[in-house]
Amino acid sequence: MQNFLAGLLLLWAEPFRVGDEIKLDPYEGTVEEIQARATIIKTYDQRRVVIPNADLFTHSVIVNTAFDIRRWEHDLTVKGAENFEELRSVIINGVKRVAGVLSDPSPEALLVDLGDPGSNILKLRILWWTKSPRQHEMLTSYDSVLTAIRQALSRYEAGGRRDQGRGTSILAQLTAVLIVRPCLTFARRMCALLCFRFRHDFPFLSCLM
Repeated sequence: MQNFLAGLLLLWAEPFRVGDEIKLDPYEGTVEEIQARATIIKTYDQRRVVIPNADLFTHSVIVNTAFDIRRWEHDLTVKGAENFEELRSVIINGVKRVAGVLSDPSPEALLVDLGDPGSNILKLRILWWTKSPRQHEMLTSYDSVLTAIRQALSRYEAGGRRDQGRGTSILAQLTAVLIVRPCLTFARRMCALLCFRFRHDFPFLSCLM
């Protein structure tokens, strides 16, 4: 009797409908049928679950497809970020370029943990929105976004190594200009002076002048 009354209330209130994706721990899947005494859902791994309507009416149910858009998130740990704002911008721009990610609301990269003092490890929470709230689209979005973040970080790290290499090259050039060349010039002048001074005592030095 309890399941029957709960079924009538579910059909009248319509907290979810056939085709919605719902979650009632430990079950999650797509609603296939709402009967008088039970609701049938198909899980994402193609299993059928029969849930008594009383359980659905007396417990909290998450309706994943209740709204047109849905927010996703992923925690990312980064190390050695000297220019944090630049790194944050690189990640956000990488996520924005992924197909299906909404520009409004815009993706975010929020700092949620500073890590241990002196470890230079930061934890970011990447947030983005999509217009497809279903499970398969969620997995596809996760794959595309995480791939884009990895590629953006790889380009960012490669750019840093190139900048470091250019800095080393510039330092070597400055060393040559400011130290090595003046030393060579000074050595040549001293050699010419010594050759001139002792040219009578050592005639062979004249050929070096």
